[in-house]
Amino acid sequence: MKSHDLLDYFRTQIKDVQQPRLWKDEEIYSYMDDAQRMFVRLTGGIRDATSDLCTLKLPAGKQFVEYDERIIGIRYAELQSNKRKLRILNLEDEVDGAAEPTLDYGQLSWRSRLSDPDGVVDTLILGMDSGYIRVVPASEETDTATLVIFRDPLCEITTENQNFEIAARHHTSLYLWMASRAYNKQDVDTFDPEKAKGFAKQFADYCELTRQKDINQREHRSPRTVSYGGI
Repeated sequence: MKSHDLLDYFRTQIKDVQQPRLWKDEEIYSYMDDAQRMFVRLTGGIRDATSDLCTLKLPAGKQFVEYDERIIGIRYAELQSNKRKLRILNLEDEVDGAAEPTLDYGQLSWRSRLSDPDGVVDTLILGMDSGYIRVVPASEETDTATLVIFRDPLCEITTENQNFEIAARHHTSLYLWMASRAYNKQDVDTFDPEKAKGFAKQFADYCELTRQKDINQREHRSPRTVSYGGI
């Protein structure tokens, strides 16, 4: 299914097939883009190991490095120069009281290492500064980290013949959020807050069911040894 196919499906389901149309194509495509982004956020993000977002530059001497705002979380990180797996820590885990002990594999707590001299990077800390990742220690030489991430969609949906970035089996579910947005349009012929609320709940329920299925599938696989930290 492509963007124009979902547009036709939307008009059929919502019974907007007679002229004049209640919603313009541009409006529907904006609802469609919002629906895909909302689906991705509510289900945990798109897994990605190949896009440009999976390359994190580590300039020499930089303690904080900027990351792309479309990255939701980092599942795995590896230093390109020596193929070392990097620890991924999330400050939010400590704020929420879910931190691991202060010792990790015999090393000092990351808090004690923030003043370490520049060297070979071994840890990435998320959540200390919006839009930036704390590198410990700062890299002595310019290097690169290769990431496996969860992310938002890369491109906006604005017109016909565009592909979605979520699995095909979820495409028609986007209609639910699109309908919620459509019935929130401030127009005497379209505004219906009760319908909007109902469609939003159906969409949220579908996303939660999808998220739980994904969690269950991962829990039935072999135990993971990688670290995860959300942004």
